[in-house]
Amino acid sequence: MFFNNKKLSVERMIELEDKLANSQLAEIGFAKTDEELAKILNLAIEVVDDRALPKDTEATLTQSDDLQYFGLIRVKQKYRRSVFACIHEIIHYVFDVGCGNRVTETFERKVRGKTRDEHEQDINYMAASYSMPFVQIKQAIKHYNDSSPRMDELVFVHDLCQKYGQERESVLRRIREVKRIDRERRERI
Repeated sequence: MFFNNKKLSVERMIELEDKLANSQLAEIGFAKTDEELAKILNLAIEVVDDRALPKDTEATLTQSDDLQYFGLIRVKQKYRRSVFACIHEIIHYVFDVGCGNRVTETFERKVRGKTRDEHEQDINYMAASYSMPFVQIKQAIKHYNDSSPRMDELVFVHDLCQKYGQERESVLRRIREVKRIDRERRERI
C-alpha cells in the first residue's frame, strides 16, 4: 500500500522537518487551518475567479493594498476547498518574507505537476509537513500497525483525509515520507 517517494532525499526531508520544527509555525502550533494561520500572521485571504490568475497558478502571495495586513493571499475559487494552496503561500510568508514583515514581491503556488523549482518543492514539502505533522502521522501509523484486529487500510487513510482535510494522494505521500524519515532516524541511532 505505501510506496517510497523518490522526489526528495530522506536527508533533505529531515532538514526541512527540522527547519519547520524550529520555526515560528511550531510555536503557533501545527495543523491549523489556513484561515487560522492567516489571521495569526496578519495575512488576508481573497478568493478570486479562476480566470483572475494564470492558468498554471493555484494561488499567490503578494503585497496587500490594505495596510492592516502584511500580505494578501489570492486563491482561485476551484482550489479554495483544499487548504494546501493557502498553506503553501503562508509557508512562503514565514520562510521567505519573515513573520511581521510586509510582503513586497509575489510568490506563486503552481498547479500540481508544474513545480520544477527546488525551492518550491521544499515549500510544498513544508506545507504538507505543517498540515500533517510528523509526530501525529507517526502516531497514527503506530496505531494502525498495532490495531488488532488490523484496522481496514482504506478506512485508516480515509480517516486521515478527513482529519487533515487532504486528498488521498497527499495523505499516502505523507505516510511514505514519515515512514522513511522514521526509519532513517532509527538507523542513525
